[in-house]
Order: sequence, then structure tokens, then C-alpha cells
Amino acid sequence: MPHTASNATLKNTVNVFTSSLLTSTGPFPKPSIGESIVQNGNHAYLYGGRDAEDGTPMNDLYFVDLETGSWKLVENQGPIKPTFRYFHSGIFWNNNLVFFGGIGFDEENNSLCSLNSTEIFDLETKTWRVVPPEASNFANTADAETFTCEPLPRYGHLYCVLGDYMIVYCGQDLSNNYIEQINAFDLRTEKWVHRSPLAYHCGVYRSNCISLDRESEFFRFCTSEDATERQDQFVGSLLFYLNSNFVDVKRELILLKLYKVSDAERNKEGIDEREGYHPGLYFEEENVTEKFVGTSMPPGLRFPRVYMVGDNLVLSGIYLTSSRQAFVLWVYSLDRENWIQLDTLGLLNHGSWFKCLCMPQNNQLVIFGNQTRRLIQDYNIRQSNYDNVVYIELEAYGVYRRPKIPHYSERSEKLGKLLLTGVSDMEILTLDRNHIPCLSKILYKRWPKFQRLLDQTAENNQDAFRMSLSEHGPQVAELPFTPINSTGSRMLYMPYSFETCTAFLYYLYCGKINESYLSTKTLCNLLILAKHDEGMETFFQYIVHLLHKTLNQNNVKTIYEIAVLTGAKGLQLRALRRIARIEQNGVAISNPSFLPNLENHELPSS
Repeated sequence: MPHTASNATLKNTVNVFTSSLLTSTGPFPKPSIGESIVQNGNHAYLYGGRDAEDGTPMNDLYFVDLETGSWKLVENQGPIKPTFRYFHSGIFWNNNLVFFGGIGFDEENNSLCSLNSTEIFDLETKTWRVVPPEASNFANTADAETFTCEPLPRYGHLYCVLGDYMIVYCGQDLSNNYIEQINAFDLRTEKWVHRSPLAYHCGVYRSNCISLDRESEFFRFCTSEDATERQDQFVGSLLFYLNSNFVDVKRELILLKLYKVSDAERNKEGIDEREGYHPGLYFEEENVTEKFVGTSMPPGLRFPRVYMVGDNLVLSGIYLTSSRQAFVLWVYSLDRENWIQLDTLGLLNHGSWFKCLCMPQNNQLVIFGNQTRRLIQDYNIRQSNYDNVVYIELEAYGVYRRPKIPHYSERSEKLGKLLLTGVSDMEILTLDRNHIPCLSKILYKRWPKFQRLLDQTAENNQDAFRMSLSEHGPQVAELPFTPINSTGSRMLYMPYSFETCTAFLYYLYCGKINESYLSTKTLCNLLILAKHDEGMETFFQYIVHLLHKTLNQNNVKTIYEIAVLTGAKGLQLRALRRIARIEQNGVAISNPSFLPNLENHELPSS
């Protein structure tokens, strides 16, 4: 029987490696309520909110480096001071921060009010500007009347960027009535250009949304197979997640697609009759909830957030029951077509964690909070803390962005296969003394290391040739000779097996690894080859992806060791988690059947 205590210790130790804790540095924000945090790559900006201790509204702007947890205040260098606001929205676009709505303070009536104002902070000039309300009025040429696309005042609303438009929808007014409206703000002209009904009762307390790339697998998964292809210009799409009734949870996922059409096309389709639509823009709505039904489902989450990491929809939020209060993570994976909970344990089970951001380029979640406070205490007053930062390594759970390898057409792949067995002008000499014919031009074009090697050889040969000419006088040495591009041996030694070298050549010729070369041994050797080869970073990530797909209890220790040797951290952690899970269940794990060749991996020509 397995030793339960030691297995639990191993599992907790693995979770320590899949998450890390930092203490924030610099002048980080006070504990606050309703602030917005706007991400741009590996850094973010925090603005506004209300002081959690005395309720004072704030209009400070902070900058944070998400990779280090280092904060600093951003100084306003212009004459305009921003509005105090909280539970507002904020987005990044074209080096600008755009903030809308929220709860503010009405000085005339000395009371709180809901806002519909828009303010923009220019990150280059460090100055604020205000969008005038009249910029949202439009003339109706048919009856000479004007109508407005200005949004209703609201707070706690949903928002995202689609193309050059900031989309805001739903939320609540100060009387906590839901706003059934969706609006579009043209970020180029800085005008509100669309206003239409949207019959959903939702806000940030129980909903969130994210934009989808039209070229992604996830967008194709969400789109109906029988959906008609429109001739209108597609602007973008957003997916929003709703959950409600936390006792008997109801979940919905809605896909909204934004289209832009000309006036002529709009009149032809009769969209003019739909009240509130600005000429040229309309939304198409599709309920895709049934596509996300699985054998396990996320519980009801307060203040949920959704993120896209590769072909995975990541969901975070606060889970509250009488027996447990924690910040939890769930993922819907297209590979599994099911929801899975990320068993983070440890850090997120203690302390108070609220605001969460995603760095998909690093396959990481960044979660802000305080490791010593109580979550339920802060949740009750909606308090966010920024004393500590937790990083979750998503790749350790099989959640990561697939590498973008060069896409070759089917025709190109067929041609590559023909060339592999056809014309050649050089040979690869393998570790087991086999010879593989190949075409130097393809290697030169698609393998940076070979290109550098050949260029250096040609340069050395040219220098030697000119040195010999100098013996015959300056008149001969200065003649314009054609460069010498290749001399000497037409053979290149690679310290890898025949199978590994053949698989690598297949990738160079055809842009992928053939299924016949997907053995663990070959993939591990290819990972070592790519690690020692500058310019082949995409190939390295591609092999890591293939090893993720082949991971099982028979090869897990081998893959773990190779991941350690090559610095593939996410793959290493996932293999370690698999080892812990297998040993916890008392199943024997196969020892590595081989150690990949770790000799000198330089590729000199012989």
C-alpha cells in the first residue's frame, strides 16, 4: 500500500514548484475597492478605486511589472485631473489607457453617482483628456433629427476591445437596476458609435468576457457549422461567461460577433428598422453553452475572469461555501473537451486573493492579494490587496500556447517528401555512421546554424584565396573575383542517430515531424538538438508540444530528465506532477530506457 503521508507531501511539494510567491516592491497600491487593472503584455496599469480603510475615492495611476511584482506611481504631467471613479472599466489601445463609467462623486449634490464619462490617458505624453458627450450625437439624414449613441451611466459592466472598438455592455445603475444595453466606442475617432439592446442581467460580480481570434481553433469550435458566411466586414468576436444562482448553478456562454456594413447593405438587410443601431455596425448573437457541457463543471464563482491560453479557456474566481473559501482555477480544454479544475492547493487555499491577470506568452497566471488576510473578510467589502503576487505555471497542467510553426501547404509537403528522396548535393553523417543525402539549399534556407556555418566557411575560404593572390602583387589581388561559396567536403557530421537526423531533415523539408518519428527517444534527442541551436526556438517549442502529447507513465521519467537537461520548465513540472500522481496511486513507473546522447553537439563539417 502507498504511504499516504509521504504521497501527500510529494504532491504538496510539486504544487510548491508549480506556483511561486513574491512580495510586491515599490509604492504598491493601498487595499482598495473597485479599482481597474489594465494589462499590456508583461506589465499593467492600475487606476482609481476607493480606499478600503476610510472609503476615500482615489484617482492614482500605478504601473506594475508583472514578471517582478515591482510597482511605481505614474505622474500626471498635464493640466487635466482624472475623475475619481471605482467599479469602472479600463482598456489599453495604441499606447493609450481608456477608462469608462463606474461610480463617482457628484459635488453639486454631495452624493455618489453612476458615470458614463470617458477619459483617456496618453502613456507617451503622460496627460489626460476627456471625451466630450456631444461627440456621441449623430444626424439622421432622413428626418433631420439627431440621436445619440452615448451609453447609459453604469458601473460593474463588462468590456473588451474588438478591432478598433471598445465594447461595453450591461452592468448596473446606482439603484442596482441592470443595464440591458451594449455600446461601441470608436477608438480612432474617440466617439461612441453604436448603441443597441442586449437582454442580459449581468455584471462583473458573476460574468466576464474575452475577445476571440477568428483564426483560432477556439473560435471555430464556438461557431456553428451551419452558420452562413456573411459578406459584411467581420470586426471581431467576444465570448462572455455568465454564472448565477450559486445554490443551483446556472451557466451560460454567449458568442457575440461584431460586423461592419455599408449604408447600402444595411438598408438592404433591413437593419435600419432595429432601434438604436448606428449605420454600419451590428452584433450577431449565438448561445454556445451546450458546447461547453462536460462530465465535471465549475462551481458558481464570484467575480469570475476568463482568459485564453492557446486552445484553453481558463476561468478563475472566488469560491465560497460554508466549508471552503478559496480562489480557484478551472480550464476548458479543446483537447479533452471537458472542464478540469487546476489543483493548485497550497498558496491559493490561504490568504486573500482577488485580482488575476494572464500572461499567455509565459503560460502564467498572475494573482494579486495578501497571504495573511482572510478571503471572506475581504470579499464581504470587495477589498483587493497588492502586498503579494502568486504566479501559477499553467504549462505544468498541460495548459499552454501551441507554437506557431511555419505552415506549409499540402502541396509543399508533398514536394518536400519528393525532394527528400530525390536530388541532393551533400550528405549528413550520423552518429551511427550512416549517410543521409540532402539538398544544401533547403538546409541553408531553413536551418540558421547551417547557414552560419556555410557563410563562415565561405568567408574563410575567400580570405585565404585573397591572401594567396596578394603574393602576385596588388594589381592581381584587387581584381573583382566571384565569391567562393563552397569548397572542400560535401558532408556534415551530426552527433545524433540516423532516426533523429532523418526526423530533423523531414521537419526542414516538410515543416513538421512525421508520425513515424514520434518515439520518445527521437523527440528527446530532437529537443537536445534544438536547445543547442540558436535560431531554432520555435522548433524547440514544437518538440516540447509533441512531448506533452506523448507523456505517459511509461516515458514520464525519461521526459522529466530531458526537460530538466534542456530547461523546458513547464514540461518538467507537468512530468513531475504526473510522477507524483502515479506514485500516489501506488503504480510502478518505468525507469528511463535510455539516456539520450549528450556528447558535443556542435556541427563541424568533416
